[in-house]
Amino acid sequence: MELTKEIMVNAPADKVWKIVGADFNEISEWSSFVITSEQNPGLPDGGGRVCDVKGFGETVETLYEYDDEQRELAFTLEGGGTPFFMREVKNSWHIEPDGEDKSRVQIGVQAELMPVFKQLMTGRLTKVMEKRADVILGELKYFAENGEAKQS
Repeated sequence: MELTKEIMVNAPADKVWKIVGADFNEISEWSSFVITSEQNPGLPDGGGRVCDVKGFGETVETLYEYDDEQRELAFTLEGGGTPFFMREVKNSWHIEPDGEDKSRVQIGVQAELMPVFKQLMTGRLTKVMEKRADVILGELKYFAENGEAKQS
């Protein structure tokens, strides 16, 4: 299962990249899905984070790609309430400038499902993940443009 979503943000790409990239461990400051987030103590600084995610519990997110120049990162997600039929989950973020004070933010999700569940769950899971991606992107947009988390 794969999906890609994007949003235009009325903030410079470097500002948005700081929120997503340099402040990777601080996602709980702006995402309503994340109750707490902190540096993963089992990894070197900048290697990943541990989050308490609403509905999923504790998740471990390990960076495997991080490029300041291209403003992109990717990480694996493990643990918590990740459904047992999801073998591997990867998320990616890419931020690019769109003029001087605007940026285009793209989020990607890849999930490898157990074969028997692939046919049964792909459509439903894709819809759920699309909704979550839309919310996360909207919250990032609000935070980048207003300097504070969106109140729900």
